[in-house]
Amino acid sequence: MIAWPGGSLPNEALVLEHFAGGDVILTGAQVIKAQPSTDQHNRPVVAFRMSAEGARLFGEYTAAHIGEPIAIVFDDRLYSTPFIREAIFGGSGMVSGLKSVAEAQDMAVAIASQACADAPKKDPATGS
Repeated sequence: MIAWPGGSLPNEALVLEHFAGGDVILTGAQVIKAQPSTDQHNRPVVAFRMSAEGARLFGEYTAAHIGEPIAIVFDDRLYSTPFIREAIFGGSGMVSGLKSVAEAQDMAVAIASQACADAPKKDPATGS
């Protein structure tokens, strides 16, 4: 477990967490896709897309916490602590401020892996 002010994080989840409150904002279940990319200045980023539920939760949260940091944590590893620069509505966003393409690739793989692990499982016999 990773202990943060105000609480501790589950070690099995991808979490975007607000430092002050220890709130879990998103888990892999709300992330549809994550991939390494570059921004308009050709700097490495991780682009991600969320489910409708994730988009709503993340939009509300980022709107209320502009200028504050969050933590991206997966399996006891802190990947990044970006600051929220603007409200992120619409279901997609990017993590910027990464040091290298390798860092972006590593983070995207971890996020995508957790998204797959947390995805609802279908019963092969019934398809639901």
